[in-house]
Amino acid sequence: MGELPLGYEMSEVLLADDLSNNLTYPDTFKLYFDVVKEKMKL
Repeated sequence: MGELPLGYEMSEVLLADDLSNNLTYPDTFKLYFDVVKEKMKL
C-alpha cells in the first residue's frame, strides 16, 4: 500500500481479521467493520 506521508493522522494501514482495542470511535468503526465483513461474504 505504500508509506504514509509525514504528519499523516494515521500511523499505519493494515489488513486484519479483528479490530484494534485502541480506536478513536470504537462504536462507529465496529459498525463499519461489520458491514464490510458482511459484504465480503460473496
